[in-house]
Amino acid sequence: MNCKHLLKSRFLAFALVCTPLVPQASAEMISLNDALYEALESNLTLRINAYQALLREQEVESARAIFDPTLVGSINTSHQEQDWTQSESDRSSVSLGLSKRLQSGTSLSLQSNYLMNDGSRFDSSLNQEIGGNLSHNSGITLSIRQPLLQGFGRAVNMANIWKAEASLAVAQLDYKNNLLDTINQTEKAYWQVAFQDAQVELSKSSVTLAKNLVEETEQRVELGLATRLDLLQARANLASQQESLIDSQRALKDAEDALLLVMGRLDSNYEDVPVEVADLADPSREFPSLDQVWAGALAQDLDLLIQQTQIESLGFDKVLAKDRNRSELDVVVSGSTAGYDSERGSKSFWGAFEPQGHDWGVGLELNVPIGKRASKAQLRQIDATIEREYLRLDQLEQSLFLDVRQAWRSYQVSLEKLDAARLTLELQQEAFDQEQAKYSEGLAVFRDVQQAQQDLDRARISELNAWFAALRALSDLSRLDGSILERHRINLNFN
Repeated sequence: MNCKHLLKSRFLAFALVCTPLVPQASAEMISLNDALYEALESNLTLRINAYQALLREQEVESARAIFDPTLVGSINTSHQEQDWTQSESDRSSVSLGLSKRLQSGTSLSLQSNYLMNDGSRFDSSLNQEIGGNLSHNSGITLSIRQPLLQGFGRAVNMANIWKAEASLAVAQLDYKNNLLDTINQTEKAYWQVAFQDAQVELSKSSVTLAKNLVEETEQRVELGLATRLDLLQARANLASQQESLIDSQRALKDAEDALLLVMGRLDSNYEDVPVEVADLADPSREFPSLDQVWAGALAQDLDLLIQQTQIESLGFDKVLAKDRNRSELDVVVSGSTAGYDSERGSKSFWGAFEPQGHDWGVGLELNVPIGKRASKAQLRQIDATIEREYLRLDQLEQSLFLDVRQAWRSYQVSLEKLDAARLTLELQQEAFDQEQAKYSEGLAVFRDVQQAQQDLDRARISELNAWFAALRALSDLSRLDGSILERHRINLNFN
């Protein structure tokens, strides 16, 4: 399985209720659910962040390997000649062993060895070379080393594994944080396109209205009911509206690119296909209390959980620092059996099980650093670091509460401004209709109509801005209290 599929199967499984894409002849219709689905699947930043969790998982495996058994073996052969003693000898040895470390710090070692000696020497009294020094020696040795001070206990020996697991948890939480940020960014980018699209339609409507005014003014000039100045003002107004339309169309294209980027589509091979999105949705009128939002944020905020996990990891560093501050005192127990035969190696090996010989030993090994300045300094450093990180945790909670208060207030104000903007738009629409009717009847000058149109355009823009601001505020608020997943019916499962 390659890394791409491993990331998808190991770190994120999500279910998203979405509607299928609805292709059109000249444009592609993208729903909000479509955009969210593609962003979670294809966003490059998100995919890059996923590798961090994969790397941390391998660190956990590497840390756990310290308790894996180790097979140790060696084969040696040598030949020695000494001219001054007129002797020569051949020596061969084979050893095979297994060692394992336990969580208590105990080290176990079981080793078998075989040694063959063969040689000859010159006997000056007999004036001849004498052989017959062949021997086969075998042995089985079991040794146990148990730390009594430094290195003793499960907490010390598991600390590095627990640290690696904490780092993995941080990476997974950070990845989920990035997921939620991506959902939030995608939703706001989607509504940005809808907002800019509405701006374009508004600009088109203003251009159409300005054209109608030009045509009407031209007719009035021919009838002598309007002046040449009125016609110039009408044409200038049309040019201004056309310029606003060009700016709105460019802003729409920029918003579409931003949405395609967060969806992971925008690259050098992308075919420039017009994009259509849904109209701006009405924001929810179910306004939660500040206490409800704060409770949800405390329970769901991943930055707080990440900081708590990092403090927990520092606790493991403190365990290791305390251990390094202890003296080394190890008890070593070993025992072995031996077998011997002058002719065959197999007999000597089985002789070790009879046994033909044995020995055992018990010892203590002590190592006391004078002063322990390095280990004491490290311990003080970790204590200070932990205190600092607890202060940062308090700081994060304060910042979160500020963000929640501001987001909650922003959403409340945005709803109020939206209601006010819609009321203003209704009044300005009625005022413009009245001025246009008066102008048609010759009861008003063009400047009055132009002013009414400008007031209407400003009211439309204010209503759109308030509408878009309410949707953005809702997205930010639901991101803080974790309800953004429920709002979009997204279920994230981390394995």
